[in-house]
Amino acid sequence: MGLGLVRVYARSRSHWQTLLARAKSMRMREGTVNLSTIAQNTPALPDSLQAGERLTGHGSWEIVSAGCICSSPSTMTETEQDWDLTCDRPVVCQISADQDMFAFPDTESNGLAILFLGWSYVLCMALVEMQGRQMIYVADPRVKPRVEQTIKLYMGEISDEELRWWRSVLSPGQCYRTADSGRQPTWAVNHQSTFSFAFVATAAVKPPLSASPQLAPPPPSSRQAADFLARFAGLYGLESQVPLALAMALTTPLQRLSNSVITLPLPNLIRPAAQSPSPPCTSAVHRELDSLSRYMTFSAAPLFVSAALWGVFWEPGVPCNLVSPWFDGVVDTIRPLIADGNVELLAHVLAIRRPQVASLWFGVLACGKTETSEGIVNFLQSGWAPTIARPIPAVTAWTGSPLSFIDTPGSGAYVREDGRVLREDVWRLRHQNWRAEPDGLVFRNFPLCPWPPFGSIHVNELELAVRSSTACERHRRVYVRWTWRFGDKTVTEETQKQQKKHHTTASDSQGPDSPPRKPTDDLRDTLEYFGSSEASKSAVRDIFRWSMDELEPSGKEVYSHGWVELIPPDEESDFEDGASGGSEKDVDFTDPSHQGRIEQWINTLDR
Repeated sequence: MGLGLVRVYARSRSHWQTLLARAKSMRMREGTVNLSTIAQNTPALPDSLQAGERLTGHGSWEIVSAGCICSSPSTMTETEQDWDLTCDRPVVCQISADQDMFAFPDTESNGLAILFLGWSYVLCMALVEMQGRQMIYVADPRVKPRVEQTIKLYMGEISDEELRWWRSVLSPGQCYRTADSGRQPTWAVNHQSTFSFAFVATAAVKPPLSASPQLAPPPPSSRQAADFLARFAGLYGLESQVPLALAMALTTPLQRLSNSVITLPLPNLIRPAAQSPSPPCTSAVHRELDSLSRYMTFSAAPLFVSAALWGVFWEPGVPCNLVSPWFDGVVDTIRPLIADGNVELLAHVLAIRRPQVASLWFGVLACGKTETSEGIVNFLQSGWAPTIARPIPAVTAWTGSPLSFIDTPGSGAYVREDGRVLREDVWRLRHQNWRAEPDGLVFRNFPLCPWPPFGSIHVNELELAVRSSTACERHRRVYVRWTWRFGDKTVTEETQKQQKKHHTTASDSQGPDSPPRKPTDDLRDTLEYFGSSEASKSAVRDIFRWSMDELEPSGKEVYSHGWVELIPPDEESDFEDGASGGSEKDVDFTDPSHQGRIEQWINTLDR
């Protein structure tokens, strides 16, 4: 058994067990779900979208280095990303009595389902207002609800307008939509439920008007709807649940991308005798409303959300060929939680691991058994996620949470005493210098794989632009601005020109060859590891294929290996001599007799 495999597995298991121990003392309370961490550097959506349904944007970075003597570019612009703000079909959501997975000690009530549906409207209406479109009430002719239970909502003194809005939001089907019958906002939901709501008011309420678009008054603005939502939350003491309900609604585009159904907990509302609504200026709803446009930017790009979610499991210092033992240590900790349905504890574990994106995992897990929540273990075992799990540099810039080895500058001199440069440093520099080489366009794109390559390359084998950069001190990428493009408009939002410190975890400073901490030393002597290598295979293949246009001659053994397969056997002779060993392409990696060769390759190729 290779020492590197056992060391990484032991370190991972120790780290995640420590997170679990800390999470067991945590509870859901006001402030647990902190959405502001995803809005710090996130640009707001443009105020006027001119009825636009799509827009693109890109981030810009400065490349800084103390005493830089090379010709590397001083600025760098990433490839443009697309935003589709509308959809053809709403996401189906349903209410279930078996979905009460989060407990709030500060209240006996659970109003997540109602708050979620209210936030969905606020998000949709906010986009419609930016587009200059109109919203109307409609009756969904497809919905013929079979009512199994009626839930009474005591609303106090309520206006006709507010009551009409609540009836529309909580009725089965999709009872509001854009007046032009075009594509709907990406946060649109279709509420399918066998539960109905009966409203009890202390003030006289007029009979509901017809749902016909010709007779019904316009629905409330996003600000008015937020006022209604804030009054309801204050009435029932649900302030601590407001951010979680919003986090759930913000995952709607991701749920659509993965073809998931959102399951909401059955409301259980007990009005506190002495509770009164919070003043609008201090309510949790209005505090979130101030950053709503920034949340919408993040949410409307489901691949950004996916990158943030799956990036929680990435670990600095673990190379691509040791991903499987790292992931197996994670699985040992969280698979029992998933099997037992202990979703709240799982959410707290992930929140401690990456506090900056914790609100997104809270939101996903509170939506029930979705493709994302059900796909966690499979991702950790195979490297494949229900939605694309590739790092996106803007997500790191917006959250301060690194997602890839390229997000970190590394340390020390680029060139070692033996004249070699770590491959991960070479690839960082290739990404930064993509414009300097005629064939460098491929390196403009961020690597799809976050895990660094193993091994090193002699400085004499490097292309000129990269070789000149190795004489500098470490280059750092500093995020400086975001640029939107839609129609004939360009909108730029500057950010602070300073290096934002990446928040890391307790294990981030350790590389796979660093002396492991206690109790890892004890575990290493007694622990047996017989994990699969599927996740490592996937990571090795993906990261080496990113650099396939610059294959150094001495790397023949790596690039012809069966995990990479970039050099067909009949082309190996085209490479210069200089690497020992031939192609292992035909080796059966599932044959136990080859286990020793696999371990030797994994543990020695990083020299």
